[in-house]
Amino acid sequence: MGGWGEVGRALGMAPRGALTKLLKELYEGHEGVRDFLHARYAPVAGPDAGVLAAYTERVRALFPEGEMYPQPVFAEVRAIAKEYDKAAVDPVGASGLMVEGVELGLRAVAVAEVGGRYVEGLGAMMRALDKRLRTGEGREAARELEDRIRGLTRWSGKCGYGLSDSVQEWVEEVLRDLPERRKRYDGDADFDEV
Repeated sequence: MGGWGEVGRALGMAPRGALTKLLKELYEGHEGVRDFLHARYAPVAGPDAGVLAAYTERVRALFPEGEMYPQPVFAEVRAIAKEYDKAAVDPVGASGLMVEGVELGLRAVAVAEVGGRYVEGLGAMMRALDKRLRTGEGREAARELEDRIRGLTRWSGKCGYGLSDSVQEWVEEVLRDLPERRKRYDGDADFDEV
């Protein structure tokens, strides 16, 4: 089976009508493709267009209420957030999807019997979110999502595995770092945000 290069060359030579037909078939047959195309080409990205809501529902579907969670699903949450960000170029929305995954994961730990692998997956998800929130765009997202990030402690308080303390410390650190957009002198009489 050939790679993307082979497919890309074939698509590059295809007539426009054939490409439109192919996209329509993919759009009609695959929910993920439909969500991606809406996010990429919708005139208004974000929650007002309903695009983010579709991705949020995909994340929520990974955590069916009242069911056991034997397998970590956090890699899937990160993939959905990455796909959304790539399609919509909306760092706040993508970070919000990751916060949603952490919250749902904490709820699952609080109400269900989960194994160590699940808790490890949740920890990896939090580390990925932490890394994202430490970027320039991520800090802006953290400001927008501050209330939701603060709300993570509500669920963590019901968790064992030492999660309660870890989540509390992480939330405090993220929120403490928000106002630290200091000015620094770069030597050329210009001040840049750090």
